Amino acid sequence: MFYLGGSILEYIIKKIIESEYRAREIVREAEEQRKQMERYAENFISDLENNILAAVEEKINKYKVEKEKEAVAEIQKIMDTTNQKISLIEKRFEANRELWVRELFDKIIGGD
Repeated sequence: MFYLGGSILEYIIKKIIESEYRAREIVREAEEQRKQMERYAENFISDLENNILAAVEEKINKYKVEKEKEAVAEIQKIMDTTNQKISLIEKRFEANRELWVRELFDKIIGGD
């Protein structure tokens, strides 16, 4: 028996070979898609990690700036309080300088 220029056996063998070729092509395409999805997943994970790290770094920097502002404000508060105390001491010294000098002089001269 013949089928358009060949035997049915030849036709079946030809179809089997074509099927095998197509099956290999499908496997190759599937492998390429798997590799492509793997690259996509790796890139996605890398981007996600970078975004998370950037967000954490931004929060750290924001926190750092806030704490630096708080520290500067606290230092300024301490400096203001210290300057007020120094000013009070200077005023007291100026107000009592002559009295203290006289008392000291009298103690030295008077022997008390």
